[in-house]
Amino acid sequence: MAKLDLGDWDGLMLDLEEIADLPDDVAEEMLDAEADIVLAAQRSEAEKLGMYTGYDTHNNTRDTSPTNSLPGQTRKYSTKELAKSIKKGKMQVDGGKRSKHIYFSGSRKRGKNRTKNSEIAFFNEFGTRTINARNFIWVANEKSAGAAVQAAAEVYDKFLKSKNL
Repeated sequence: MAKLDLGDWDGLMLDLEEIADLPDDVAEEMLDAEADIVLAAQRSEAEKLGMYTGYDTHNNTRDTSPTNSLPGQTRKYSTKELAKSIKKGKMQVDGGKRSKHIYFSGSRKRGKNRTKNSEIAFFNEFGTRTINARNFIWVANEKSAGAAVQAAAEVYDKFLKSKNL
């Protein structure tokens, strides 16, 4: 009968317990890595808003495809202010689940009123009765999803290697 040598079984169990209880600093570093990639992608897509040219006719139908733009627009009016307003928040813990929000901060003067950048982003993303939807947030999130997960996995792998696992 073969003899089973458990060796450093207690040490392995302690290591596995440490992994199961992921420290907040590692979780925040993982969320930061993901948020940095998504933030850059959203800024890149937001900078493209208002840069469409080359449409001959104006047909303002409600097209919500990711490649949609405003037909008939011939001048570049983007100030890139919306892209500059995209920020990343602090790590939040709610019911044991950690998250980090990416949001549009600030507002700008438009005529006599001030309009929040989050409202402008909403109208660009979903459109209105007279404005076509230009899904720049959705497009950015889809484009950056794989890279964001990979960045978080690299941080987690570094943590595992520090525990000799």
